[in-house]
Amino acid sequence: EAANEDTLITGDMIREYIDRYYVLLRDVLSSPDPKVWDAYEYQSQQLISVCSIQKIDLFRTYLASKMDSDPTCPYYVKKTFLNFLNIKDVPTVNDEETAEEIMDLVCPDLKKHSEEVWRALVNSLKWRGGDTLKETLEQVKKTPKEKRHLRGRESCLFIETDEGVHYVG
Repeated sequence: EAANEDTLITGDMIREYIDRYYVLLRDVLSSPDPKVWDAYEYQSQQLISVCSIQKIDLFRTYLASKMDSDPTCPYYVKKTFLNFLNIKDVPTVNDEETAEEIMDLVCPDLKKHSEEVWRALVNSLKWRGGDTLKETLEQVKKTPKEKRHLRGRESCLFIETDEGVHYVG
């Protein structure tokens, strides 16, 4: 989807977006009020959802430079966000197949009963990156079926296995 629409989002548009919303983003990241985050998240998803990996890299780089040069940005927010943006395990097309396999193993009936929820979980999980997903898949396969499950609520879900807990989204 992003590959088809990626030409609509230029590098200048990404820079303009960050310039316009940077102060709001900085304040959202340091706000204790979840309603503030919800309002911003919806706006940001409109742009990010149609960006390719290359455009997200531009987004990450430009935002990091703004945060790094902003003396009003709280240190903890800056360091946490910059570390979060320092993604080395970039997702690939094959990661979607691995994410689907994981979700089929963890929630075998979910696709049949609620394909939209299953697809949302796959879409969130696939962004963990290839190495992370391979490790998760190995641990899911090692865990007996009756012990594999999701834990959490809403947008903070985890897969529990015998060997650990894996973030879904």
